[in-house]
Amino acid sequence: MFKAAPNVVVEETFRNLLERGYRAEIVCSESAFKQHATWYGRWYLRAVSDDNGEEHLLVTARGKGKGEKDLAPRYFRTAPGLISFLHDQGCKFIEIPLEAGTRASQRLLRKQDEASE
Repeated sequence: MFKAAPNVVVEETFRNLLERGYRAEIVCSESAFKQHATWYGRWYLRAVSDDNGEEHLLVTARGKGKGEKDLAPRYFRTAPGLISFLHDQGCKFIEIPLEAGTRASQRLLRKQDEASE
């Protein structure tokens, strides 16, 4: 599935797309479970445009230079890791799907003075 995806981006490009108005879509690919005080699961992210439906899968930068087919999706295995990543991208409120096959969208919040520009 992922090797055939032509629209892949690394972290810096993902952040730029969010800043341009794309939404971050969190996809739960493995149902989450709680162990002690931490939630574990398997999530990946896509940047999705509401204007034209364009989607870009977040991949690891490790495959850079090897060709697109060698790039692997960036998976998050813990909820705190996913939250930290999205917070670093600028998300201030984060909803995380906990069941496999479900998804949730996040948007960057704009300050009022930025929204009126």
